[in-house]
Amino acid sequence: MKNKFLYITAFVSILAASCGKELDEVNINPNATENAQPDYLLTAAIKNT
Repeated sequence: MKNKFLYITAFVSILAASCGKELDEVNINPNATENAQPDYLLTAAIKNT
């Protein structure tokens, strides 16, 4: 029972330590704008109708 508890504790601590803040930067589009200008939001919709 002690060995099982030790293995589970070690596994959980390794999982907790492996997560980092680097995961926030994985799915960022470098070509996307952070702030869209309202003048350019509907220009394609207005042009194509």
